[in-house]
Formats: sequence, C-alpha cells, structure tokens
Amino acid sequence: MKTKLIAGVMVMLVACSAMAQQQEKAGGATVPDAGIVAKLTEIVRIREALVEIEQALYKAGRSAGEGGQVELAEIELAEARVELAREKGQKELIITELQGLVAACERWVEWAKNMKKQARASEVEIQKAQVALLKAQVRLLREQK
Repeated sequence: MKTKLIAGVMVMLVACSAMAQQQEKAGGATVPDAGIVAKLTEIVRIREALVEIEQALYKAGRSAGEGGQVELAEIELAEARVELAREKGQKELIITELQGLVAACERWVEWAKNMKKQARASEVEIQKAQVALLKAQVRLLREQK
C-alpha cells in the first residue's frame, strides 16, 4: 500500500512540476486548441469517475483508505481541472480550481495525520502531504497576483 502512495505522490509531483513549467511558458492570451480542450475535458470526466469509484469503495468498506486513495484521486482531479482551465485561458476559473486543489491537499494532510494517530502512516506521509499542500498554495498565490 505504501508503494501505491509513493507512486501516487511521484505522479502528482511530476504533474505539478510540468504544470509549473507550463505556467512559466504561458505568456499572452492564445486561442485554446479544440483538440487539446477535448482531451483535457475527457481526462476531467475520467478523473471525476475515478473519484466516485474510490469514494464508493471506501464507503462500501472495500477500501480501508490505504494510501489515501480517495484523497489522491481528488488531487488528480483538481490538477486536471486546473490544466483544463489553463488551456481555456480562464484566469478566474484557474484560481477557483487551484483553490479546489489546495482544499484537496488539505484533506490529504488531515488523512495522513489521522492515519498516523492510528499507527497506519508515518511522519513521512504527513510531510509529503504537507509539501503538496504548500506547493498548491504557492501556485494559487502566484496565480492571484
């Protein structure tokens, strides 16, 4: 289960890094590419379905929440929504979606802290979640400038 958590964190960190690079490259307003928007919209749709599946599994007791799968799915969904809003050039929506990302990261931090209290997670998981939260907060602050 820790392997899944580590893999999920690595995917998220790579995505955050790639998106930060895209932010730096993005200059003036451009017309969104319809093909890219369509693909990003499909990614958001799939990520929404994955969040619903993870939540249903957790509620049904088929997932013990190991590795924070619901929280990680929510973070990946928020990332996809930010990327779609950025592609569309919708600054206000980007800010809204980054606020959603911050909220998802906050839930991950809380999950990790609760798991540590139950001796089911270590301080390392908490610190990884906190780093993700801080990065999301920095992205939001940059976007709000």
